[in-house]
Amino acid sequence: MLNAADSRQDEEQLDPSFPRFPGFRPHVRLMNLLVRYFPARPFQRFAAPGLGKVISHPLLLKKNLVRITSPDNREHYVFALANVRDLAYIAQHAEAFPEKYYQTRLRRGDACYCLRVNGEMVAYSWICFTCCSVHCAFENEIEFLQLQNHQAYSYDFYTYRNCRGKGYGSYLYERLEAALLGRGVTELYAAVYQYNYTSLKIHLRMDFDLVTGIANYRILRWAKSFWQAVDQKKLERWIANTKDIYAHGKLPPA
Repeated sequence: MLNAADSRQDEEQLDPSFPRFPGFRPHVRLMNLLVRYFPARPFQRFAAPGLGKVISHPLLLKKNLVRITSPDNREHYVFALANVRDLAYIAQHAEAFPEKYYQTRLRRGDACYCLRVNGEMVAYSWICFTCCSVHCAFENEIEFLQLQNHQAYSYDFYTYRNCRGKGYGSYLYERLEAALLGRGVTELYAAVYQYNYTSLKIHLRMDFDLVTGIANYRILRWAKSFWQAVDQKKLERWIANTKDIYAHGKLPPA
């Protein structure tokens, strides 16, 4: 999941047992320095509230959706488009963003799908049908890809902390894909930080393919995105090695 409030550095490498992430291209490293050290504070009063500086380097993944002939219908699992009650629960949860951002998402036509197990909400994902972006629906959002009618973007894919490690994320994605196919969506995008191994594991196991690495920047009202922020061949080798590690079961199930 690409978390809208994620402020961690993209260069962070959390697990030394994984292949070392390829370095960013020279122009991306230069942009990192320029944005990081640009003195934005004197100009803050000329910008809208909530705008600041953003450096975000996600991996863009894509999957071609296919209909599952025998869906996994588990007892006591309820997958559904989030209703008013569900959205209120999400917004009021201790792990939530401020409610106004969820309202912004709804007003622009985004949808939220959730999974309940034995009546308890355990995971959810937001879907945008217009664009791919980081910091979705926040003031400092950066759009980097406009979508066509048959495409959608999964973001804020989230499993509550006390519900992790039980396979809920994978099950949610399986049902989510079936629901999107019913709406005419045949291509699903997702963006994941390279250090978010749990989310990356889920997406690779769900047969998402790497598109490229993207470098997103914002300084107040100015925003820019660069595709292929990492050498594409090196990035594809890193993904293949990482996927091989997952296949050998070196991590617990998501």
